[in-house]
Amino acid sequence: MKKVAVMEKISPLMGLNFKEVTHENHTRVQVGVEEVVFRPGNGGHSLPLSEDGMTGLASFAGFSGAFFKTLSNDTLGKVATELLLHKEKYGILIKDGQIVDFTSPKHYHNIPAEKVLNTIEKVIPDVEYNRALVDRETVHLEVTGPDELLVLKGDNVRAGALIRWSPIGITLPSVQSFVLRRFCINGATSNTILREFGFGGGDEGNVWEWFKKSVRDAYHSYNKVAEAWRKLVNENVPDQDRPLMLEALIKQAGLDPNVAEAVRSRALQEPPTNAYDMMNLVSFATSHLMDEPKRIHRAQSAIAAYTDAETHALTCPVCRRSR
Repeated sequence: MKKVAVMEKISPLMGLNFKEVTHENHTRVQVGVEEVVFRPGNGGHSLPLSEDGMTGLASFAGFSGAFFKTLSNDTLGKVATELLLHKEKYGILIKDGQIVDFTSPKHYHNIPAEKVLNTIEKVIPDVEYNRALVDRETVHLEVTGPDELLVLKGDNVRAGALIRWSPIGITLPSVQSFVLRRFCINGATSNTILREFGFGGGDEGNVWEWFKKSVRDAYHSYNKVAEAWRKLVNENVPDQDRPLMLEALIKQAGLDPNVAEAVRSRALQEPPTNAYDMMNLVSFATSHLMDEPKRIHRAQSAIAAYTDAETHALTCPVCRRSR
């Protein structure tokens, strides 16, 4: 994936502006025949809601967009206003003069995407962009470098890092250890996380120093990933325990029903004989079957816990039973 393709992927977040709102007595959501308008109670400029803004309002308030559509215009305006009143403070995302989303009032430093990519390229030589995913306000970027280690013969892992951040500063950034498994003959990959580096806050200069150090530390932890995986290779899973362990992993990873069923089918076609095979069933799902950043992050975090020896002993039903 080229740098320009990453920037194109992130482009929906470009041009967004964040504004914190304190809900006041005269703040209103008014629903007309042709548009929905947010009217601040402090005499500020009224702003229309886009279709995405309506979806974001429903989600932020804890309802589905389908439920909002069942209400009359007058009732919808009153319900939306009341729900925002209970929030007291919240953030609105504005693009092209329209509200496109509602979010928590937390706002940190704006983190321009191009500056993030430039920082990564300074830290990781010959960096490759594996995958860029975007949700409502967060970028989930997987990168790799040239360094590799052997897990099994013909089964190498390539060093990398997973960077998650909000260009408009809605969430604190995080960097995680990340590797690609160069095993699939079609060039596809699987991945896992070993460790997370979270930014604890501070001024803008600290953000970029933290990015450099965290990406560097995450990238150079790939040898620990390979070492942990080699240990899983030697942990055999008896036939009778495979379904139990697989279901525990599926639950911990939070796989949706369709993805879970695909993982079970793959397990039937290629029965896992050890803990490494079992882990790769879920990591396959994160790279081949999933494209929602938050779900991928949960599944990758479950893989990380499964890979960590101490946590694995506590969470694995087979290990727990044998203690």
